[in-house]
Amino acid sequence: MAVFFLVLLAADIFSTLASGELVQFLEANPLFKHFGYFGILLINLFWIGVMYKLYTWSNKPMWRWVWISTVVTICVLRVLIVYNNVGVAMNPPPIEVARAVTPAMKRAVLFKLGGLAVLPYFISYLSYVFFKIDHRIGVKHE
Repeated sequence: MAVFFLVLLAADIFSTLASGELVQFLEANPLFKHFGYFGILLINLFWIGVMYKLYTWSNKPMWRWVWISTVVTICVLRVLIVYNNVGVAMNPPPIEVARAVTPAMKRAVLFKLGGLAVLPYFISYLSYVFFKIDHRIGVKHE
């Protein structure tokens, strides 16, 4: 899973770079504004390292599921972001249009993509809850 995460991270960075000078106007990630490409790369490498450690240290299936679901959610979000970035790179808007993008518009895009990425997490969690209820093992008292 970590390898898939890193491949998607590289795709995200390269697809963002493909937007050229429009990135400064269109990039919705607030961390990009403060840290740039290198900072985003370091934060992601640190994050996947922490997720890997948490996963390998945990011995309870539920916590392992939580860590895997977290990484999968980020990967799904990253696929959506790469798709958007490639769309912008293939059909770039004029610079005047890019300058007109407001922070509120960027937040709206973040919430839309974030909602799409988190939806499977809630669905799978609900499935896990029903699975856990259905598979309780205990002694029946009559």
